Amino acid sequence: YTRWRRWSKNGLFLAILVLLAAMSMSRERNKKRTQAHMDATYCKAHPRACNGACHTGELGRLIDRTKGGQNSKLHGVCDGKMRLFAIHLTKGTTSDYAGARALLKKLPKWVKRLAADRGYDANWVRDVLEGMGIEPCILGKKNRVVAIEYDAEFYKERNKIERAFGRIKDWRRVATRYDRCPEMFLSACALVAIVKFWL
Repeated sequence: YTRWRRWSKNGLFLAILVLLAAMSMSRERNKKRTQAHMDATYCKAHPRACNGACHTGELGRLIDRTKGGQNSKLHGVCDGKMRLFAIHLTKGTTSDYAGARALLKKLPKWVKRLAADRGYDANWVRDVLEGMGIEPCILGKKNRVVAIEYDAEFYKERNKIERAFGRIKDWRRVATRYDRCPEMFLSACALVAIVKFWL
């Protein structure tokens, strides 16, 4: 447990996830290699993860009350083969924009197209993607004065990120958060993604 906690604090499992994904993608040469899909999912927190003394780390507990109870929010990006290669953890009430700010920094150079739902529709998100040479395929919000054009066929593949979340949630430790420490829960999510997609 002490070793697991120390490695989690150091971000070891997240680093392994990024490294294995980069090594695997460098060997692939196909059309789906340039595609990526971004979204977020809720992870219900067990009562034992919510009680007790407050977490004293820099992140805090990263658990907040939503309509569905106490939750954390796992943000992620997967490739065209439904393999997660970047994840980020926030409170359950955090906007998708906060996850986007963290994940956009982790996008590798091979990503050329990114699909996301209208929760990520913001001018600054599109500007950042275009500045990185990535074509955004993001559904525009309904209150936009000028409708946003997007590739409808490519947007249909956005369900791949939902299916990727579904695969890692087959592991009970991810579907229900038992860890009080957010770094340890995020490490568990990274370890599951490594085993499921990259080994």
